[in-house]
Amino acid sequence: MNKIKILLFFLGVLFLSNSCLKTDECGECFTPPPQLSFKVISAESGENLYADFTYIQNELKLYYIDNDDITYINVELHQYDDQVVISSTEMSWLAISDLGETFYLELNPDTTETIYLKIVSVFENCCTFHQIEELTINGIEPEIESFTNSILIKK
Repeated sequence: MNKIKILLFFLGVLFLSNSCLKTDECGECFTPPPQLSFKVISAESGENLYADFTYIQNELKLYYIDNDDITYINVELHQYDDQVVISSTEMSWLAISDLGETFYLELNPDTTETIYLKIVSVFENCCTFHQIEELTINGIEPEIESFTNSILIKK
């Protein structure tokens, strides 16, 4: 009787070791972090301050500080109808960490916005995706324009 139990045990182990539990049947998928876009608008009128030339493109800079070194990253302006939107493809990638990252958006030599961004990686159902865990501009949670999904910087 003991030999039958031992044989059944080994057959069960052999079956499980060759079963679908051992293979990765789900495959993997990956969704990159979201690309952020910002609109700089007048707090009073809502007017886009790049569209009305209050700020100009050649003065726009985006950077972060790493060990007292300033590192500039790519920032672009895109125009959609009468709206001008600021975006950076690098910003979200740099903010994937347990601590997040603080960025400085220099609109002109006299105006710099401090942006704190923390992106987290989530693994769920065989997929990795990224989401914003925290976002502040000058220490305040910003308003997000619903129809363009742009983060509003009110001046």
